[in-house]
Amino acid sequence: LPPKGHYNSFVTDFMDFGIYNDMLETPLAIYDWADSKFLPLLATEWKNDGDNYTVKLQSGVKWSDGSDFSSDDVLTTFYLLRVMSNSVWRYIDKVDAPDKTTVTFHFAKPSSVAPRFILKTRIRPNSVYKDLGAKAKALVDKPADSDENKALREELTKFRPTDFVSSGPVKLDPA
Repeated sequence: LPPKGHYNSFVTDFMDFGIYNDMLETPLAIYDWADSKFLPLLATEWKNDGDNYTVKLQSGVKWSDGSDFSSDDVLTTFYLLRVMSNSVWRYIDKVDAPDKTTVTFHFAKPSSVAPRFILKTRIRPNSVYKDLGAKAKALVDKPADSDENKALREELTKFRPTDFVSSGPVKLDPA
């Protein structure tokens, strides 16, 4: 809790809401164990095509700050996850968005677990992390342990948004 807690969910000590995180930062999909399949949330559909995994996104979704949900949010999320050495980057080496409702992930190392990592990732708002995301995307060809990536990881770790911008059905009331 404050003053230690914060709204940057990429790093530790953020105000973790446990089982409610998915209601604030919605993932692309959620797994339905009873039917052994993923159910769409921010995504509408997804498919494997060789070394590419394409995800179609919901349109008309708004973040709690009024900004539109789009592929920019997904790109920012995944490029910042690379800076934080997230496991999904063991399997992918590139993320592109041909348009505002499509994201394509390129598998460097195809695996049955990679689509699960992709779909279950909670998406963060580009409106909050845009500048850091742009820096992360520019470093994608640099080794994860490069000085530039280490510096950006430190910058991201110290970043403290002033509000928790949510995509789900719940808006955090800090009062």
